[in-house]
Amino acid sequence: MNEYNPDEVSSPGETIKELLENRGWTEEDFVKCMGLPQEDILKLLQGEYEITPGVAVRLSQVLGPSTVFWLNLEANYRKFKGPSDSKLLNDLLMRLYAGYQGSFQECWDEVCEALGVDGEQRGLAKVIAENSWLSFTQER
Repeated sequence: MNEYNPDEVSSPGETIKELLENRGWTEEDFVKCMGLPQEDILKLLQGEYEITPGVAVRLSQVLGPSTVFWLNLEANYRKFKGPSDSKLLNDLLMRLYAGYQGSFQECWDEVCEALGVDGEQRGLAKVIAENSWLSFTQER
């Protein structure tokens, strides 16, 4: 089977910008409709803010077409970009689990502090890492 491998993939933010332009909306209009902080919206438009299921639901309510559309667009974009910082953090955390005796939160805090990770990036990676932690500790 032939697989299509594009040279470039636009971010979901580019799609959002096109939809805003088609509607004649400004970024300020979009911020009001989405109910997210302006800083998050700017990151979303720049492709720096990962679309979570909750954000995808809100995007589908505000812009259409569907939640699945937004999640697929995000997944394809991240796949094209390569491993995310969240994935890299998760991989590092998994290497530390084997010898770590403390709780997930203690381990997580140490890893994030050591790497200088904070804010949104820390939150995005935590969900992935916590699921891995639970799987790993159940196998011990």
